[in-house]
Amino acid sequence: MVDYFRLIGEKYESLLQRADFLSLISGNVPSKIDGYNEEFFICSDIAGLEIQFDTKSQTVTSIFITDPAKLTGNLQGVTDKSSVRQQFGIPNESSEEKKIPVLGAVGAWDKYFWDDNELQIRYVPGSDLIHTVCYLKHDNT
Repeated sequence: MVDYFRLIGEKYESLLQRADFLSLISGNVPSKIDGYNEEFFICSDIAGLEIQFDTKSQTVTSIFITDPAKLTGNLQGVTDKSSVRQQFGIPNESSEEKKIPVLGAVGAWDKYFWDDNELQIRYVPGSDLIHTVCYLKHDNT
């Protein structure tokens, strides 16, 4: 079982030596988006996973999970807002679904902070089902 928070801050080169990381990325290689020179990422649509790295430090800055089967630890088997809140309690920050001109509906989200870890949970617009779970370091400034 992967502890995604433990990957945050790890260097790309050292992760390449870890079997759990190699299994997680399933042979996908780093990519860049034109105009975003500060970061690179490894994305696997099949695995429902994106890992973002800072280009300068070569460290993991955030992990996005869209496949519920990839959720681990306290999120394993959790599928909706009520089960998230049963598991973690009242979020530190949250927003309800909003209608935004041109974009349409934007789903609700919750944020939880522990030490310097931040867990963001985004919900599918029009429902309370989990859409994306984001693991990152919390900026305490």
